[in-house]
Amino acid sequence: MFLLSIYFAALHVVLLHKFRSTLRSPTDRHGRYQAFATDLAFSRTPVGWLATAPPASGIVKKSCQEVLANMSARPILYYALFSPPARAALLTSKYIGLNVELKAINYAAQEHHSDWFLKVNPRHTVPVLVDQGVPLCDSHAIITYMVNQYGQSQHDHLYPKDFLKRAIVDERLYYEDGVLFQVIKDFVARIMYGGDIDYHRKSIELSHNAYSFLEGFLSRSSYVAGEELSLADISINTTLITLHKLVTIEERRYPKICAWMQRMRGELPEYEEINEQGAQQLYLRFQHALEENMTKHT
Repeated sequence: MFLLSIYFAALHVVLLHKFRSTLRSPTDRHGRYQAFATDLAFSRTPVGWLATAPPASGIVKKSCQEVLANMSARPILYYALFSPPARAALLTSKYIGLNVELKAINYAAQEHHSDWFLKVNPRHTVPVLVDQGVPLCDSHAIITYMVNQYGQSQHDHLYPKDFLKRAIVDERLYYEDGVLFQVIKDFVARIMYGGDIDYHRKSIELSHNAYSFLEGFLSRSSYVAGEELSLADISINTTLITLHKLVTIEERRYPKICAWMQRMRGELPEYEEINEQGAQQLYLRFQHALEENMTKHT
């Protein structure tokens, strides 16, 4: 037993010496220790652990930084311009100057149901942001992540660091998801899937109900969630401009909304190219569906 212990101790010393000399070899050092650092970077080992690594930690720490730099390739944003949530992600990336790789999904060709896209997002919806190999499949999660991860100090107003101000922004985003966007889903269900030949009375009522809430928000502050532009303004605007094409937002009835919408045109980047054109695309889809439904009824 004693001899066996000596044998393993000697073997350990030899292997450790060989490992360290390999790391220090100028010929292949980079490839070998970068592979090791890659494993660390993609594991659950905290990167901070490298600061307390064994004697070769200086080399390993450097390699990990290189790997993290290599991981900083542009995020990929899958989108379709007609989608209000996708437009919110697009506008947010433009506003903060985030250089994303844009990949348009062709819904007409059913690309969102293709095998490759279902691997990215099994829910087959857009937008999807893939960053560092991780997909985010909800627009609100995407835009808040964009600002948190890539925004500069001048973008703090979009998603405030003050918890109470941030909570108000979150509340307005929940309003959009739970109230405003549900109206669009009601139109879609009735027209594109239900076969309706005109806008249903209930859909119109839901629209005005949602408009009334928003008018109330804007009666208390200049923007949807306070006195500065926020992610809530961007996201709500992409949904609202689409609804406006279906159920007109009349200035005499909703003066605050109309004034706010006009300001958004001047404050959001590439508004015409992204928001207007995208909303028009979705509107034309509704009109085409109505025409098809009328043909079926005749």
